[in-house]
Amino acid sequence: MIFNDKVNVTLKEKRTVNGTVTTVTVFQGDVPAIVTFLDSAIKFDPAGGKISSRLQIVLSPFAFEIPPVPASGLVVLTYRQFTSLAIDGWVEPHYQNARLHHYEIIAKAV
Repeated sequence: MIFNDKVNVTLKEKRTVNGTVTTVTVFQGDVPAIVTFLDSAIKFDPAGGKISSRLQIVLSPFAFEIPPVPASGLVVLTYRQFTSLAIDGWVEPHYQNARLHHYEIIAKAV
C-alpha cells in the first residue's frame, strides 16, 4: 500500500496517580494514511442544518496500538479541514503474515 496522505493522530490515556485520574497524551503526530471520502449528509435541527461527512481512513501501523473501541476523547484524528473526526464504529486492525499491516477506521465529521 502506498500511503499518500497524512492524518494527525492524538492518543490519550487515563492514568490514576495518588487517587486522582488524569488524562495524559501518549502520542501526537502525523501518521501516513489513505483517506477516502465516503459520503455527506445534511441533518436539520432547530439551530439550522449541519453537514456531516464520513471518511474511510486506512492508517499505517506506528509505534502505538489503537484500541478496537476507543473511549470518546482518547483518540483524536485530524485531516486537512476536518479538525475533529469522531471514530464511527470499531477500529479494525488488519494483519498479514501475523504482523499488523494497517488499521481501517470510519470517521465522522460534524
